[in-house]
Amino acid sequence: MHPKCTTIKNSLTTNLQSIPWKSFPRTFQDTIQFSRKLGVKFIWIDTLCIIQDDEQDWREQAAEMASIYSRAYLTLAATSSKDMNGGLFGTILPQYEGKGINFVIDDNIIKIYARQRLPHLEADLNATSKAQEMPLLERGWILQERLLSQRILHFTRNELLWECPTSSTCQCAVSDSRRSSIATLKQRFHTPKTTSDSNDWHRLVELYSRLNLSFPRDIFPALSGLAQQMIAKVPLSGGYVAGLWQRTLVEDLLWTVDPDYPVKRRPKEWRAPTWSWASVLSPVKFPAPETKKYPGDYDWQYLKYIRVTESHIDLAGKSSTGEISKAALHVIGKTCVANVQYSTRENVEFWLQHINTYQGQQQIDRWDRFSPDFRINDKSSPEFVENGSEVLCMDLARVEPSRHYTLVLRKVEGEKNTYKRIGMIRDVGIQLVNDHVEKAIVLV
Repeated sequence: MHPKCTTIKNSLTTNLQSIPWKSFPRTFQDTIQFSRKLGVKFIWIDTLCIIQDDEQDWREQAAEMASIYSRAYLTLAATSSKDMNGGLFGTILPQYEGKGINFVIDDNIIKIYARQRLPHLEADLNATSKAQEMPLLERGWILQERLLSQRILHFTRNELLWECPTSSTCQCAVSDSRRSSIATLKQRFHTPKTTSDSNDWHRLVELYSRLNLSFPRDIFPALSGLAQQMIAKVPLSGGYVAGLWQRTLVEDLLWTVDPDYPVKRRPKEWRAPTWSWASVLSPVKFPAPETKKYPGDYDWQYLKYIRVTESHIDLAGKSSTGEISKAALHVIGKTCVANVQYSTRENVEFWLQHINTYQGQQQIDRWDRFSPDFRINDKSSPEFVENGSEVLCMDLARVEPSRHYTLVLRKVEGEKNTYKRIGMIRDVGIQLVNDHVEKAIVLV
């Protein structure tokens, strides 16, 4: 952050009067000059318009992001700039410059120009190239700014890119039949709805969980505007519960850490309850709806095994979609006890050993592989789960046609019937509902 171009309590009075042009970093200068050429007199820049060392002002303004970006005339994005000193305007990279090739046809020399195809947002970029070509798109706050803005103009090294709810285009005019997931979500978020669509929210969370936040506690504020938009567009979505929705709580609990990414530790500071996807640092994924391949296939649906009887959320501020300080779910479901087993090899596999008592003797009922939410075998972590530890398994839901999801929970010491989520069993044909006792617990 540029120290001379930030609004803090001590500089607020001075900044309201004037800010020296030389104190603006290059990106701010470029943005102001470009806006003036468009005839736009007012501009919103977060670091100037929000008092950076005033927590109350920051929370209040963060809660207004949905209104600010959705009502903006135009959003300018320094997409290829690594920081505020990078500027809007870049120099085209050598590999994208046109190269002349001479062809001789009927004694006539014809010159044809060719160049390497330009990258076009997510449609052409993998994670590595996106970080290099368009580092702005790696930031968590940017997702809601892109989706909420009616019109956004990306300044990249090689060309200008345009996004709006109905179109995505570029200067080079090369059409791309592959529509990015961002473009699809943007169109849907700007289309009036009357019913809830949890799949939209799940895809949004999956994208968001792959992005970076400088401050982990921003996990909800950086998504607050989109949550407000969801409430406004989908009045039947119910209350917002730590990144989940009251009306679709069971479906929203089906998240797991994406197996294509490494499992990370939990955040050092608490930011979300363990049953929320926001409690982990790894990218997450939800069950994807399957299309019917044959006439006899099941329709896509959830068969819920648990009942959520209560939910409690303590807000850190006034915004119902912003930062929280405490949360709990009261649930009832079928459970069984198991033991955690894992190897000490480099490629660790995590298993649950289910033990039943038959005629006074204990015997192994079965083994289930499970996916941890975080690095439970990290001895340096306060969340370390020792090999052989006892856990509680609670059937969550069946996703048709036959995949069962079971929560793996760990008892909170000193608190009655209170558990933390540590992982999930995803398996075909495995369920506990027929042979285990119903239990009421609190998830935190």
